[in-house]
Amino acid sequence: AALVTQLQTSGLSIVLVDDGSDDGTADLAEKAIGDHQLRARVIRLGANHGKGGAIAAGVAVSRGPAVAFSDADLSAPVEAITRCFEMIEAGEADVVVTSRVHPDSDIRAKPSLFRRWAGKAFNTLLHQVDLTDFHDTQCGLKAFTRDSAVILFRDLRIERFAFDVEVLSRARVAGFEIVEIPIPWAHDENSR
Repeated sequence: AALVTQLQTSGLSIVLVDDGSDDGTADLAEKAIGDHQLRARVIRLGANHGKGGAIAAGVAVSRGPAVAFSDADLSAPVEAITRCFEMIEAGEADVVVTSRVHPDSDIRAKPSLFRRWAGKAFNTLLHQVDLTDFHDTQCGLKAFTRDSAVILFRDLRIERFAFDVEVLSRARVAGFEIVEIPIPWAHDENSR
């Protein structure tokens, strides 16, 4: 209830992208939007494009001066999303990257040891081939100025796993101001 109230009064416009699912998620989302009178819409992709493709579709229809994406399971709490928007709107960055491995992050529920190891190995590989200097490219919350989001998600080549690496690499090459910040995070092993 508190989340719905915050969304109703925040001025945010929400775009939910259904990536070709057949489990009724889009119908449930549309019903919730109507029931709670949220400023939101559902974009239905006819086929699964992967997380990067879904986010690119959402960015393409977004209209606000700041654009953020977050995993739907809200492993990153609403306060973290708000903080990212505040940084973008204050002109502190063109891109805000949240990091679960930042020393000041508050990890309330950790993923499995395998997932943590795999994430660390992936980021180590990215550092070795000089694709990134970020410590956590895969964290599910990032924010952008509208202008940077449009540029970075236009013609995205990687639509599935690791699209974040392409987006952050493009941001670095384009010279955007990128800030990496800590995040409170609660992993949900059942999230898909």
